[in-house]
Amino acid sequence: MRLSAPLTATMLTLLAAAPGWALRVAEVSPAAPEPVGPNTILRDDFSSGENLKSRYFEYDDAKGSFVWTKDEGVGGSPGALRCRFAKGQVTAGSLKVLFGRNPFNKGARNAETFREVYWRVYVKHQAGWQGNPAKLARLTTMASTDWSQGLIAHVWGGKGDVLCIDPASGITSNRKVTSRYNDFDHLRWLGLRNGATPIFSPAESGRWVCVECRVKVNTPGKGDGIFTLWVDGRLEASREDLDWQGTWQEYLPNALFLENYWNDGALKEESRWFDDLVISTQPI
Repeated sequence: MRLSAPLTATMLTLLAAAPGWALRVAEVSPAAPEPVGPNTILRDDFSSGENLKSRYFEYDDAKGSFVWTKDEGVGGSPGALRCRFAKGQVTAGSLKVLFGRNPFNKGARNAETFREVYWRVYVKHQAGWQGNPAKLARLTTMASTDWSQGLIAHVWGGKGDVLCIDPASGITSNRKVTSRYNDFDHLRWLGLRNGATPIFSPAESGRWVCVECRVKVNTPGKGDGIFTLWVDGRLEASREDLDWQGTWQEYLPNALFLENYWNDGALKEESRWFDDLVISTQPI
C-alpha cells in the first residue's frame, strides 16, 4: 500500500486493527538534510564521486564492483555508491572511514576522543534482491598501526533476511590481546542479537532503508557499554550491558567500515546502493 498523505497515529491504529491489513514501509525519504554542526563528525551525501581514495582512509572498488553513480540517490538526490555483485562473487568492495584520535593520525577530527558515537546510512537493494550478503558495516576501535582492534560493533546479516548486532572485543583482562585485523583467535564475542525487519527479502527490496546505530564505550571497569540498532527508526536490537574494553582506554571508537562481503558468494548478479552517510555524537 502507498499513501499520498502522512499517516496520523489514529490512522495507523485503525489500519493496524483492521482485519487483513498489514503495514510495511514503502519508502523512506529524509525530511531535510541534517545540518553540519558540532555534533557531526562526518557527513557525505555522495553527491560527488571524486577523490574517494583521498577522502577516505581506504576505498576499495573491487575492480569496478563498488563505484560512485550519479543515479539512485536517496530522496532524489544526485549520487550514491553502488555495489554490483556478480554471481558467486564474495568480495565486492568497501569504504573505510577514520575519525577521532587514532594510531594513523588521519581522518575527521582526529585530535578528539569520542566515547559515544552514532552512525547512519541509507541502503537500497535492487528490486527482486535475493539472499543475505552477510556483511554490511562495523564500527571499531583501531588500536594500533598493525590494524589490531579494541571493540568491534558488527552490523551483519542475521538469521534469515534480517540484520543483527554482533559485538566483539579485543581486550581481555584489561589489556589488548589482538595483534592484527580480525584476530579471531583472540577476540571475545559478547553475544549476537537479531533484528526484525527482513531488509534482504524480495518484499523489502527496491526501496531505501535507513540503518542507524549507537555505540557507547563502557565506563572503565564496568559492564555498561551500549550497542543499539534501528531500521527505519524502529528499534531492532540492543545491548546495554557490554564490557567493550575493560579499563583499556588508549583508543576509543575511531573507524567505520561499509562492507560488501558475501561469505558464500552472491546468488545472482544484483546491486545495492549506499547513500547519505553520517557519523555523529548525537542521534541523527
